[in-house]
Amino acid sequence: MNNLNITHNICNKKGSTLVEVIASFVILVILLVSFFTLFIQTKQTTKSSETIIDATYVAQTEMENFYSVSKKYTFNHKEDGITSLHYQNASCANTYFKEDAQYPSYTIALQLAQNVQFPSKLSDMTITVYDKKTLENPDAVCGNPQNYKAIMQNVIEWKAGS
Repeated sequence: MNNLNITHNICNKKGSTLVEVIASFVILVILLVSFFTLFIQTKQTTKSSETIIDATYVAQTEMENFYSVSKKYTFNHKEDGITSLHYQNASCANTYFKEDAQYPSYTIALQLAQNVQFPSKLSDMTITVYDKKTLENPDAVCGNPQNYKAIMQNVIEWKAGS
């Protein structure tokens, strides 16, 4: 009967061993780290998407502003129209930039080129929006074309005086 009590005590464990507690803790930590990593990655993706959407809105707004200017100025006076939108000359040809107080996080670049098919009435236009944090200075729009947040292209017809 003495042997029976010993085996009964061995098989009747109450509570967990230290190894089981540590294993449970490790599994819990792995799960929590995975979830926190997922949350951090989601936040970064959301912020990046937000920036791109905002920059696209800025580009679209500038495109519309420039379209309305093309209705008021002729091809020969397009420089006046560009100046009326507060753009400044950049160091490269046919490129302008502005930093608008309405969009304090962005530098907006405008590039105009003569349209090949109709060079006297049409201009090929590109609006590029840069994040000020990644652009060294506003005039760097000439040498940094790949570092943009949004870009839009269009053909503008200069209708005034026609």
